[in-house]
Amino acid sequence: MISIKGLSKAFGDRQVIKDLNLDVESGEVVGLVGPSGIGKSTLLNIVAGLLSPDSGEVRIDGRVVTRAGRDEIMVHPAERGLGYVMQDNALFPHMDVLGNIEFGLRSAQMAPDAARERASEMMELLRIGDLAHLLPGQLSGGQQKRVALARSLAPQPKILLMDEPLSSLDQELREHLRAELKGIFDRLSLTVIYVTHDNFEARYLVDRIAVFGSGRISGSFFVSRQP
Repeated sequence: MISIKGLSKAFGDRQVIKDLNLDVESGEVVGLVGPSGIGKSTLLNIVAGLLSPDSGEVRIDGRVVTRAGRDEIMVHPAERGLGYVMQDNALFPHMDVLGNIEFGLRSAQMAPDAARERASEMMELLRIGDLAHLLPGQLSGGQQKRVALARSLAPQPKILLMDEPLSSLDQELREHLRAELKGIFDRLSLTVIYVTHDNFEARYLVDRIAVFGSGRISGSFFVSRQP
């Protein structure tokens, strides 16, 4: 589903990704594990089409979506079939919960009634239906995370990118949402790249751990998810 070959990216003199290779199979949940600040988010942004690499290419479902040196970003981010849950949630502060979830659907020219129905389905899945008309600033951290996840899942993406989605939450809430994420991954059969620096979290949620270090994937191994 995702094939990354020979990817490199530097910011000035700082090389954050160097000749990186990674393949993710359809329906596989891969945990990208490594210390904070070493380039994991940069890799997700390149896969999402928000950054251009200095070298290498990204393929999604066999199609080249990014290739350095040749149009660089070849497929617009909105056309890649991706959902992306960022660390800071990136919710629109002036839109209520329903508006945030509907935004991507409306942008994709979905009919208003269909967009409202799909958003309602996502709010029910994430148990946030009673928050529909609240603004992000009126929500707790855990509620904001649920809204961000609902917005990412609403367009029915083939692939979900998640950048340390639980890192800002307290321990009790992390444990609760971690269990919910596990159920969602299994129920929707998503292909996921899940970035975290928490090894336990990775072992609980993912099928395979890819260890990120020195700009490359230094190794990967399959895990049995924790019960």
